[in-house]
Amino acid sequence: MLMVDNDQDFLETRAERLEEAGYDVYTAVSIEEAEHILEHTNIHVIVVDLRMRDDNDDKDTTGLFLAEKDAYESIPKIILTRYPSYQHVRKALGPVIEGLPPAVDFIAKQEGQDSMLDAVQRAFDTYVPINHTLSITWKEVLSFYLLVDLIAPETAREHLTDRTAELEDLFRRLFHDTTQVTIGRLLARSEGRVMLEVFAYRHQSGEVQLVVACGRRDLIRQEDGCFEHFAPHHGGAGSTAKWKTAETGRFAATTYTLVGGELAETASFRDFYRNRPVREVEAALDSLSSDTLARWHRQRRFHEADHSPVALYRDWLELSDEALLPARLQRCVDAIGAESVALSLAAVQASPHRLVFQIPGGPSVSYPNPIPDLATGRIVGDPPLLCGISHGRVDADTVLVDGHARTWLIDFTHAGRGPLLRDYLSLELVIKLDLIETPDLLGRHTLEQRLLAATTLADPLPSEGLSPELRKALSAIERIRHSAAQLEPRDIKPYLLGLFFAAIKRVASFNPDLHYSRRELAPAVHG
Repeated sequence: MLMVDNDQDFLETRAERLEEAGYDVYTAVSIEEAEHILEHTNIHVIVVDLRMRDDNDDKDTTGLFLAEKDAYESIPKIILTRYPSYQHVRKALGPVIEGLPPAVDFIAKQEGQDSMLDAVQRAFDTYVPINHTLSITWKEVLSFYLLVDLIAPETAREHLTDRTAELEDLFRRLFHDTTQVTIGRLLARSEGRVMLEVFAYRHQSGEVQLVVACGRRDLIRQEDGCFEHFAPHHGGAGSTAKWKTAETGRFAATTYTLVGGELAETASFRDFYRNRPVREVEAALDSLSSDTLARWHRQRRFHEADHSPVALYRDWLELSDEALLPARLQRCVDAIGAESVALSLAAVQASPHRLVFQIPGGPSVSYPNPIPDLATGRIVGDPPLLCGISHGRVDADTVLVDGHARTWLIDFTHAGRGPLLRDYLSLELVIKLDLIETPDLLGRHTLEQRLLAATTLADPLPSEGLSPELRKALSAIERIRHSAAQLEPRDIKPYLLGLFFAAIKRVASFNPDLHYSRRELAPAVHG
């Protein structure tokens, strides 16, 4: 815990008494010193003096300044003062829309040490339900130390121990009424957050299988808000239900259950696609469309006529003007070309208007160079575009599939209003650029030509002459497009436009300062 008071003698006396009672106490004589401690230390409860500048100034409420800061709102605070007033008590203990009030208790210094001890104990009992007896086991080669490295890789070495303890505290709070948790697979990860498979056990209550999203507090709160506002809440089997949440000063976690399914019996779509025959992959894609995504897409549909499809897709993909600067994109394209030559994948020539690929043992392939048109805004789409509520991040890791080809979605950070086609076209791009493993650029080119030859999303896609791996990809994409055709039955252009910008996002994300293997680079050339 942290005790903050500008009276050094009082601070030392009370801190000593708290330590005698078994608390680990940090002390600060100023707001600045307190914030430095809070920045680097895992604090459970704060006791702060109301008047931190001048004890004789009845307008001094600098202690409330600390108590009211958003960064510390998940930490219970006790306001301490020699001069309590009704106005200060009301402001400190007043209700808030969410989270804790600025303070959970307000005590006068003259009440004595026992009153402070009682207040601190009440704060711990009520607001810091850490399960110190919880047994935590691991199925995978993971640990809280490794999770901190995934969630906050910028953490300085000297703070790793404290951050690791804080993340463990988060789990002990989240499962405060549980006897054991077993942490299994790392299901998905993105910047600042991870999603884990967790099995929780209570006395005489059996096992609860949970998806746990944990990470930076602001990101988990964002996902929590997206789920509350946009996820369908009355779905049956194939839907995802939120269970409970917990927070510390820096981290937060939310738990989800798979309605009608057993998490332990699922695989990511990535693993399911690679290990199952095409007919089972097609069945999973049908389930994803008709059962899982349909619940999302039925909500609040509308045709967006005020914003162009280009603007809608760029907003979804967070493609800023800076990301589309010609010089930046050209540097990425040049780096992809140089790596391709070095690895004998293809010789690439980039002119202002054409991109030419000379594939070893194959033909010279030419495509329009889209970079100048992106810069001048000549790439447009015709509104209106069918919009509504969509998941927004359907990919190889956010779709879970069980042995019966039933599907569930996880990771709701990008859920919201937008083009409904984005859930389908993003999955097509994942198959082409993430799940196809062959470095055979000629085969990839043939696949792409057959996809581009379609005039509607419902067109059959011929697979003759393709390798088994590419035939499987084509069959899966055909299934995805047939589902998307239920949204846009006539015009394929909005779908292709979305694919184009999603591919540009991949190009813009390419790191030209790294080197890649042939298998890693082939999707970048394909994109």
